Amino acid sequence: MSPTPKKHKVKRLTRTSDFRRVYQKGTRFKSPNIRLYIQQMPTDAICLGVVVSKRVSKHATDRNRIRRIVKEWFVHSGSEAHSLGRDIVISIQSFSTLGAAGSKALRAELHDLNKEALRNE
Repeated sequence: MSPTPKKHKVKRLTRTSDFRRVYQKGTRFKSPNIRLYIQQMPTDAICLGVVVSKRVSKHATDRNRIRRIVKEWFVHSGSEAHSLGRDIVISIQSFSTLGAAGSKALRAELHDLNKEALRNE
């Protein structure tokens, strides 16, 4: 019996200097509402940072909900698609609908952006 493939844990980007480094040196992909920055790193981990601007919503609960949706999407579909050794920042620039239809639209836009990033690897 062969062992099951090991899932790699997605770490968080937390320091401002890490975000700045990915913004400046990373490859940028954009859609109408989302910016995706990817930088190759010499480590053996995937680090994710999610930024939701106050322009999206002035309510912290709405911004946190969007962050949770993005992180859930990334863990379920995005992390397997990306190779190890990358720092990734997903920046939500604007998003108006936050209901069930809005979360589906957000996931669809993330999926399209991810496909574009994979094509350009």
